[in-house]
Amino acid sequence: FLGGASVFLSIKPSQQAFLSDLNEDLIKTYIALRDSPYDIIKVLCTYSNDKDSYYKIRSEHPQDEITRAARFIYLNQTSFNGIYRVNLKGEYNVPYGFREKEFLNEKTLLDVSNALQNAILRYGDFDLVRQNIKPNDLVFLDPPYRMTNAYADALTRLRGRGLLNADCICLLERAADARILLPDGFECTDVRTYGGTSVEFVREAR
Repeated sequence: FLGGASVFLSIKPSQQAFLSDLNEDLIKTYIALRDSPYDIIKVLCTYSNDKDSYYKIRSEHPQDEITRAARFIYLNQTSFNGIYRVNLKGEYNVPYGFREKEFLNEKTLLDVSNALQNAILRYGDFDLVRQNIKPNDLVFLDPPYRMTNAYADALTRLRGRGLLNADCICLLERAADARILLPDGFECTDVRTYGGTSVEFVREAR
């Protein structure tokens, strides 16, 4: 779950990063932005942030990667709350957001493009990382928030796919007043609270 890549963009690793997401349109947008940022900006400059323009662009289905990426960025920046949602036909169906913010920030796009230059981008779930993990790698898995027990589900799947080493420590971030129900076989060894956020240190029970 790469999403907005906030962790990656905050760390800005000097070594090669492997980034993946189940959203194929998102990954293709990042690839296009990495390789052709100025072409995307050129297309974005032809768009306007108004209701008629929004629905016109939303209804289009461009085939070239540059225009598809520009459309994706535009819709994300001008839709209601920046939500990504598609119907059963796979068509983006979020309404116009009436957001006054500028949807085109050239500096931000160029900064992201620069950060992605040494990144490998792939479409798929977190099992893709298995073949790319090497000793001393930092692995960050951000699960989609589809269920109340998302953390327990993620831990169970990680263990089931053999992605947890014997001495692995998992860090789970939560609201300080929330509680995480761990699956059988896991234990919390420490909790650290920073303001309204707590981080649990979790490992397989011994």
